[in-house]
Amino acid sequence: MLYLKGRHAEQHALIAQLYAMHGKDAAGIAEQMGIPLAKAKGAVRSPLTPGSRQAACARQLHESLYGPDAAKHRATVADYEQKEKAFRE
Repeated sequence: MLYLKGRHAEQHALIAQLYAMHGKDAAGIAEQMGIPLAKAKGAVRSPLTPGSRQAACARQLHESLYGPDAAKHRATVADYEQKEKAFRE
């Protein structure tokens, strides 16, 4: 579980760096993503490089979380959380 949460944090950090690559400021990133301003400032200090593998990965993650596949992603997360809760009971 801890690994999964760590991966999600890493994925969101990549998306924040993607926004920074496109010129979004820290306040805008924090507001749009609902992340702490300090984390958004970190993304602005180290934006992704256009054309890099990380940028391509971040674009795919963004599409999954916020694009056309967002509803499918939310359903998968909800199902996982429901099964985890049932397992712990």
